[in-house]
Amino acid sequence: EALCLADPYFLLKNASGESIRLSETIMHPSAFAKVSDWVVPAIEHSEAPELAPARELLHRIRTRRLHKFVGEVLLPEHLASGRVRRGEEEEKIMAAMVDRHKDNGFSGDNSAVLLRKDILVCVVEVGYGKGNKNPVDSTLFFSKGKGGQVGVIESSKVSQVVPQHFHEYVARVWCRDRAKAELARAAFRSWCHSLGIAAEPVTPIATLPATGKGPPVQSTLMPGLGGQHGAEGHSLQRPGEVADGAVLDERPHTPPSKRD
Repeated sequence: EALCLADPYFLLKNASGESIRLSETIMHPSAFAKVSDWVVPAIEHSEAPELAPARELLHRIRTRRLHKFVGEVLLPEHLASGRVRRGEEEEKIMAAMVDRHKDNGFSGDNSAVLLRKDILVCVVEVGYGKGNKNPVDSTLFFSKGKGGQVGVIESSKVSQVVPQHFHEYVARVWCRDRAKAELARAAFRSWCHSLGIAAEPVTPIATLPATGKGPPVQSTLMPGLGGQHGAEGHSLQRPGEVADGAVLDERPHTPPSKRD
């Protein structure tokens, strides 16, 4: 995001001496060869006023004032079954969240209004590289028993446990203004509800209450043997704590070498 903000103003020279954008260096090998880790410090230490937004964002990263994570959700099947255009889908989600925020009502104070610029959306594509097709159906197998015959094997003959879908999209949402994180979270839930999908995280995260030994901590839901359960078949533990009824494995992580 910081490089995108700096792109129109951070210029490099190509072989012909022409000034080109950072994003255009991929079409100019001589300029692309110059692009490395020095770009980020150069933006940070520049004094050009047009690079101020990029500098501010990099400073926030250095000081850990990161965008507030709002939520993530699997997009509906009718979207996952087709090709989602990167950029277009993010814009649609941002616009829909702002509309849901307006429909839910808000005060006239601009500081309490969720704006489009406050939201950052990233649609992540997850798959096997063949769209919604089973990659095994396009894989050639060598058979020694048939005279070295090479060909495809039906997926049903490889395994009966075959997934129905091989491609999906996950939408992740952040809020740039941490003071508006709850507004963004409410708009995100409302948008999910309008699509008929649950606004549950793809990776479940639970916040454990404080026990006097430190502040509340967050933990992913992992299979557990006993103790305090946050979901069926899962236990929530703090680092260094053991759930009641758990069995400690005292074997060393690295097996000792045999000695004579």
